[in-house]
Amino acid sequence: MSKTAAALLAIFGLMSLPLGQEAQAQDLDMSEIFRCAPSTNVNEAQCGEARDLILNNCTICHAFVPIVLQQFDEPGWDGLFDRHADRSPQLTAAQTKKMVKYLAANFNSSIDPPDLPQELLDLWTSY
Repeated sequence: MSKTAAALLAIFGLMSLPLGQEAQAQDLDMSEIFRCAPSTNVNEAQCGEARDLILNNCTICHAFVPIVLQQFDEPGWDGLFDRHADRSPQLTAAQTKKMVKYLAANFNSSIDPPDLPQELLDLWTSY
């Protein structure tokens, strides 16, 4: 994960906690949450690049929680990115495709979502 992505996670994680609640985000293993299961569609290097793209772009608007809890196939993730295209004009079609392939390979109905602390789960509002 890039230093920029890690800094964004720390900032957004702390900003999104209710006042008076202790920040436990430091205990999270982001490589476990943003897992990478290399496959025929995504190799390990592509996973890392896609994770950085997600953390550096998607988390500008919202926490990473809904991203890792969604369970879509490739057309489902592609549709989600189509609906978000106006929010991320800086991304190229090739970058979006990398993110879609990574998410479809690692966050789909055949793989359980990662375990997250309740404090983070409480942040998620469904789309």
